[in-house]
Amino acid sequence: MNKLFFPVTIALMSMAPGHCLANEVIPAEIPTAVELSNMDINRIVCPGSMSDLIFSQEKGMTGHFSGNNAFVKFKIEDINGEYFYADEQSELFIVCNNTVYTLIVTPTDIPSVTLRLASPKGDYFQKNIAHYKNLPLEKQASTQF
Repeated sequence: MNKLFFPVTIALMSMAPGHCLANEVIPAEIPTAVELSNMDINRIVCPGSMSDLIFSQEKGMTGHFSGNNAFVKFKIEDINGEYFYADEQSELFIVCNNTVYTLIVTPTDIPSVTLRLASPKGDYFQKNIAHYKNLPLEKQASTQF
């Protein structure tokens, strides 16, 4: 069996569409489900220059980007002194280093979140492979990610 099998398999599994936790890196061109705070400002960090942030204002989302950062917030409705927080899932598209990142965003009652976008050049895979390729097969299989 190839010594690169396990780290490459784990890397590919971690890049599969699905849910992403706040401390994970978000891959380019793969729709990724994320939870963002529905009451605080959330931050998204691009590994290069950010050129656009596209979202549906109708779903109560606002956003701004500057340099390599984007800031996203959901609008809070105040109806007769009672606050109503966003709970409708929405799409968020980020153009970073001429690459599109697709986030399926679920507003959730959690503190502010910072998300990091992966380098679009595939550095993520190369770093994983370089890190694990010299380990014995048994260590590769038992390493926790």
